[in-house]
Amino acid sequence: MKLGLTAIAVAAAMFWADGTVAFPAQKGGASCCKRTMNGREHLHPARHPVDAPTDNERHEIDNVFPRAFDWCEQGFCGPSWNQHIPQYCGSCFLHGALSSAQDRIKILHKKKGFTGADVTLGRQSFLNCAPGHNYSAGCNGGEAIDVWRFMQDYGLPDETCLPYNATDHTKYNSTNGT
Repeated sequence: MKLGLTAIAVAAAMFWADGTVAFPAQKGGASCCKRTMNGREHLHPARHPVDAPTDNERHEIDNVFPRAFDWCEQGFCGPSWNQHIPQYCGSCFLHGALSSAQDRIKILHKKKGFTGADVTLGRQSFLNCAPGHNYSAGCNGGEAIDVWRFMQDYGLPDETCLPYNATDHTKYNSTNGT
């Protein structure tokens, strides 16, 4: 994905005239995402003051950072998935967290000269197992931190062990596999 004028305009639109930053639905105090998961507040960023960049910082940004950057051109793009195929599953938190983890693994592999296949972590394994350990609500939502903590505590197999089918732990009961 290339960072261009559109991305900069979107970022600029988040800054209000009073020097604070917030998502548009928050202006005036209303949160654009207010829900809880496992009894805790959603990890949504709050409106907070942000200092405007100094002239030196603006100069550095203009001279150090490229105007456009494409991770795919650098060889770091992994697969993209649709969480709703073959059916609806509210697992965007899982897809985002695993994409992030897989990107880091790919960067590490490339840095160390590994030329094997990309790692594809098991989305379905998380959906089937994690809610039973109080990490997320499966297809009913969760937080990226749930995914990372589950991976830290239990690990996660490759996608080939259990391909994604957009279902979760609720399909199991005492007579069919739990």
